[in-house]
Amino acid sequence: MWHTHEGRWSSPVGTTVMLFDAAGGPLNSGNNFGQTMLDDGAATSIQDVTLAEAPFTGTFRPANAMSASAGVDASGTWILNVSDSTFTRHR
Repeated sequence: MWHTHEGRWSSPVGTTVMLFDAAGGPLNSGNNFGQTMLDDGAATSIQDVTLAEAPFTGTFRPANAMSASAGVDASGTWILNVSDSTFTRHR
């Protein structure tokens, strides 16, 4: 995911987790997710990164715990929804 603004996932039973929302701030409209890992145990939240730290390379804690889906059967349809709702596009 390079050019993203908001990301969430939904489990087969309907549990939805917001993973990030405008990471880097509202003016972040660049290609800043490169080799970015989300892990509930990470020290730094993806929500705490600043645009000056781009690209966001490394392991970060998601905006909300992915463990909210713990115990859900892995079979079934999982949906990753990533949207780009910035006002400008970079090419």
